[in-house]
Amino acid sequence: VVQQVLSNILDFEMPVDQAVNAPRVHYHQNSTYAEDEFGNRELETLLRQFGEPTIFGSRDIFFGGAHTVRCQGKVAEGFGDLRRGGVWVRIP
Repeated sequence: VVQQVLSNILDFEMPVDQAVNAPRVHYHQNSTYAEDEFGNRELETLLRQFGEPTIFGSRDIFFGGAHTVRCQGKVAEGFGDLRRGGVWVRIP
């Protein structure tokens, strides 16, 4: 989870709130799990190459929660994962 959020921020230059709440993929013991909020018909075919897939049609608590904070200068912003009812605040 953390690796995917960091990759979204660093590799794909996503804003932190979007990176935290972006769809996720997980692989464990020859099974793949993915959130498919976009109805991508090719996703299941792709995931079958890595094991038996389970596709979630929306964000799911199965993927945990990746809450984070970003500090820029004197401003701190917290971002909560919507999978766990997360909220965000901005502190000037």
